[in-house]
Amino acid sequence: MAAEGGTAPAPQSSSNSPNADPAWAHGTVVDMARRKVQCKYCNRVLSGGVWRLKQHLVGIKGEVAPCSRVSAEVRIQFCQYMKEKETSKANISRRRQEIREELSTPLRRSVDLPRGRQTIDLGDDEEVDIPRDGDLRVGPLDPFLTRRREKQPSISAAFKNLKICKEKIGRATSRWFFFNSIPANVAKGPYYESMIETIGEVGKGVEGPTSYEIYNKYLDMEVEDTKAYVSTFERIWDEYGCTLMCDGWTGITRRSMINFLIYCKAGIVFWKSVDASGKVKNADYLFQLMDNMVEEIREKRILQVVTDNAAAFKLAGQKLMDKREHLYWVPCSAHCIDLMLEDICEDPMVKNVVNNARFVTTFIYNHNSILDIMRTHTYGRELLRLAPTRFASQYIALDSINGQRSNLIRKVASEEWENCMSRHAPTRVREKGKKVTDIIQSKPFWKGVQNVLNVVEPLVRVLRVVDGERRSEMGYLYEGMDRAKELIQMNNKTTYVKWWEIIDR
Repeated sequence: MAAEGGTAPAPQSSSNSPNADPAWAHGTVVDMARRKVQCKYCNRVLSGGVWRLKQHLVGIKGEVAPCSRVSAEVRIQFCQYMKEKETSKANISRRRQEIREELSTPLRRSVDLPRGRQTIDLGDDEEVDIPRDGDLRVGPLDPFLTRRREKQPSISAAFKNLKICKEKIGRATSRWFFFNSIPANVAKGPYYESMIETIGEVGKGVEGPTSYEIYNKYLDMEVEDTKAYVSTFERIWDEYGCTLMCDGWTGITRRSMINFLIYCKAGIVFWKSVDASGKVKNADYLFQLMDNMVEEIREKRILQVVTDNAAAFKLAGQKLMDKREHLYWVPCSAHCIDLMLEDICEDPMVKNVVNNARFVTTFIYNHNSILDIMRTHTYGRELLRLAPTRFASQYIALDSINGQRSNLIRKVASEEWENCMSRHAPTRVREKGKKVTDIIQSKPFWKGVQNVLNVVEPLVRVLRVVDGERRSEMGYLYEGMDRAKELIQMNNKTTYVKWWEIIDR
């Protein structure tokens, strides 16, 4: 690990001039005779020439100490540069091996030629020049001792061969996707094309990695690469600071996990996940957990801690601010809007509208014949759609029902609906069907749906912004909340004053 360790054989000579190797732009020569160079970023003196300097900039552990001050752009640039060099070496070694095998191949045939003749025709497409008079032994050395003139392939033939090769690769990779039930959109990932290119560069004769190698050797290598990548963010954390985000999550295994993420100017980094299944997640436990994370990341780097607005997290955040005076606890904006929607849902009028809409959709989707009638009148469109959050799902469903209002009214007045609700149907089905008919044909129901949407839609718009992948500036979010308040006031000037009070809090 020491930078001044023994000299290793380097592919790049340290005597190269600064104009010949891009690494010299990031280091200076200290002692040319002893192959010592100095990094321009951390001023560390390295033994081993320019190759050691590249390893130092890339951060290859086990060879030389990584540079702690080099930028992420320079590190990524030299990672790509060294990978290209390694690929070029592999191609040269492979070609040398092919030549050795070709030279070791026994002679295939011989041809006797009359004296004075200088060429021999091997076919319609090529002609071989004989270097001197005499017998020609056609063998493995012919490509190096003779000059071969071949016809240049036409453009159409070249494109045809390329099309055939692409189709061959497409069939092979698609078969692998299909057999392993892998979604096709995985091919849109960032490493799919690089995998195909690397396989093409290496060529034939190389076996793929085994499952053991993937989950052990190469997984460990990826972990080390990820750690090295995350370490490049630390300089940004020191310079600009960062935000520690804490989020609770329960998976399909019913394990209760608490995840910690770091958000900074360069992006979001997943830091750690803690299994809290056997713990009582009260304020004391959450405070101790967050305090340990702050200590682990370093207190001077963290500007604020963001959690949801639950009572335990809120009290834990207050304790953290009391202990560490320069830190601020901030509630999650998406969770705050979720709580607003929950409070609005507790209103009796809203609860009645939501329950009636849920009764209609549940009845329709529990009976296949009725579901077919609905799809016929809605032209194949469904009533229920996925929602971005659990609290907003009922409002997304209301919007879907409101969009199919005329189709639903036409459905309950159709002959097919009357046949389903005839006396041959079970009594419970007829009773529920009559209630569904009354709800769909009720004008107060549709008026209530429209009123709820008028209040909730501006909040759902803001929720999609704060809970989406794209991060928005705080000023934009404040403006979005102000517009939501104005829209709610304008749409409900008298009837829904208490809803406005909930949002204003």
